[in-house]
Amino acid sequence: MKIKALPKSRYSLLLAALLLASGLVNTPAQAARGMAASFGGFHDNQLDNKIYFFHNNRYSRYSASTMRMDPGYPKAIASGWPGIPDNLDAATYAGYSNSSRNNKMYLFKGRVYWRWDLSTDTMDEGYPKAINAGWPGLPDNLDAAVYGGYSNSGRNNKLYFFKGGSYWRWDIERDRLDPGYPQTIRAGWQGLPDNLDMATYGGASAGPSNNKLYFFKDDLYWRWDIQRDMLDPGYPKTIDSGWPGLATLGLAYQERPQPAANRTPAGYDTLCARENEWCTFKGVRDVAYGANGRFSYLEGVKNGIECSNNEFDDPAPNMVKSCFIKSPAGMPQAGKATSQPYRNQQDRRNLQESSQDVPSDPVEFLRAIERNLGR
Repeated sequence: MKIKALPKSRYSLLLAALLLASGLVNTPAQAARGMAASFGGFHDNQLDNKIYFFHNNRYSRYSASTMRMDPGYPKAIASGWPGIPDNLDAATYAGYSNSSRNNKMYLFKGRVYWRWDLSTDTMDEGYPKAINAGWPGLPDNLDAAVYGGYSNSGRNNKLYFFKGGSYWRWDIERDRLDPGYPQTIRAGWQGLPDNLDMATYGGASAGPSNNKLYFFKDDLYWRWDIQRDMLDPGYPKTIDSGWPGLATLGLAYQERPQPAANRTPAGYDTLCARENEWCTFKGVRDVAYGANGRFSYLEGVKNGIECSNNEFDDPAPNMVKSCFIKSPAGMPQAGKATSQPYRNQQDRRNLQESSQDVPSDPVEFLRAIERNLGR
């Protein structure tokens, strides 16, 4: 079959779709952030009751009883965890059980995981292994994982895995995914945000942090009461206020700038949502996304859109962005913004010119391009 010639931008889109569909490359939502945390178990030595934080190629160790960083940290992951890679996605302590997961720590990156023996402080032989082989039913590219601690609630001695707006619950004793999962974070963990950075069990202490779960996102953290199965009052709090010294690890959320003042794009006078929130409206509207005079535009959006880089690319890097809806009166056409649109924005418009929406799913994206090719 003869295929008509297309601009180079169309071929670039086709190649990108093929790679995304194959899973050979990560989407922005899948990209490893290099952040993880885990409780280190209970021992009869100096490693007792510790919490570990990983970022890029370094890690820090905290005492769970004092919530303070141990002297001499941060250190290189390669020096303290030989065989474990940099830029982890998630990590979790696996608790005590009659299964092979007893008193182990699991560390995840992309499609694979490693198992660390906490008793010998060494990596078990035969790792890494594929997540879908050792944890059937769990997704790749996790956001966070956490041990559920000890309680009289249904969370007792369970493992929890988080990705996007969903979570999975693993039964440690039966060593299998519990029926009915995944479920939404919003339904099962009221008050916690989606797209977590990391999470950890808080270990044992004589203070209010005893037997708690901690969840982290950006520069904030949330503390979950395991026994009452609810978020503790007064949270979230800033990480600096509760975890002194953690900024020395260079965690990404400590490096993110504060929100910049938005200069509303001409003609878009209604604030719809902040970054990573859902922009809700009925019917068809034009939406601008950006900050501080730098915006990307999408025309003809139907019934709402996610206000994120995934949908609009990133017109204002290192700024906290917002979505604005076009007013009924006229406004500058897309492409006449005060700043240069992101370089992939024109590729997106090329596809829109053919009356094709760009699906977020890579397989559907590929099918849309095939329709443009006349197949």
